[in-house]
Amino acid sequence: MKDDYYWFWINNITGIANIKLRYLFKVFDTPEDIYKASDKMFEGVMGIKPDDIYSIKESRKSEYIYREYSELDKKNIKFTYPGKYNYPERLMNIYDYPYIIYYKGSLPQSDVPSVAIVGARNCTEYGRSVAGRFAEDFADMGIQVISGMALGIDAAAQKGAVRKGGYSMAVLGCGVDICYPRTNIELYTQLECNGGIISEYSPGTPPKAGLFPMRNRIISAMSDALIVITSPNDICATESINRYINCSKKDDNCMNSLNNNGIFEEKFKKSGLASPKNMVYSQINLFPVSLEMIVNNSGLNLVEAEGILLELELDGLIEEVSKNYYIRKHI
Repeated sequence: MKDDYYWFWINNITGIANIKLRYLFKVFDTPEDIYKASDKMFEGVMGIKPDDIYSIKESRKSEYIYREYSELDKKNIKFTYPGKYNYPERLMNIYDYPYIIYYKGSLPQSDVPSVAIVGARNCTEYGRSVAGRFAEDFADMGIQVISGMALGIDAAAQKGAVRKGGYSMAVLGCGVDICYPRTNIELYTQLECNGGIISEYSPGTPPKAGLFPMRNRIISAMSDALIVITSPNDICATESINRYINCSKKDDNCMNSLNNNGIFEEKFKKSGLASPKNMVYSQINLFPVSLEMIVNNSGLNLVEAEGILLELELDGLIEEVSKNYYIRKHI
């Protein structure tokens, strides 16, 4: 049997999840060693109970596991695992890394910067717009966008990346062969063709509330930076923040890793801005800023500030969202 089958088998045994696999791999080097081990060899393994030994024994003759393995190609599903050439190295930096990753489409490139954009499902139209703009500009800069394909901010961000022809990867809380929510079927199809869809859960696994927080550790581990938009009460977005902060591989200033090649500086140079125009533009971000604040912070008089703001609007760089309140149209 190939290594691939042994890895698929070990990850599809009833009752043997990540924590028990960790116990097993402290004693056995490979899934093949576990497959070929005698009952007695399992007796001294911490955390492995008689019921687990029985499940392992029964799984060796399971037609269901072999049939599911054989049908992966028909479903256009691939998988990878620790030690395989394409297993994302970033995942190895978290304690509870998955022992298998199923995917459709392609995996993100390890040497290309990635940003996670997550947030509230029940978001405002403004929040959805901001997520899309961030993702579009990241796509223009060649930065990969990682999210969870949930309603609201996640979907808006991934649609933004796709619109600009950028790479985006969705990390699901169900099997990769299930589009959840169904309203994102167009995005799901686009990601399968031009991006990636991944999950640690076996094909056919239905979406369940308890699975979504677990996938957030993968979103966090796969990204160099995390952007959270309008999520005061969103559990999954909050969980992503916690996972990201606690991820030991992150630098104190993670944006530096996005800028190793001067990505943001180059983007800024292309805008052709210079003082005092640059002074005004630098004060405007993706949240509304008042004319009064711009005047106070820049030291310009009212007439000068209004003239520069009009220029920036004509350049397509900012937008007046309400009387004397401005936002950026690009990062």
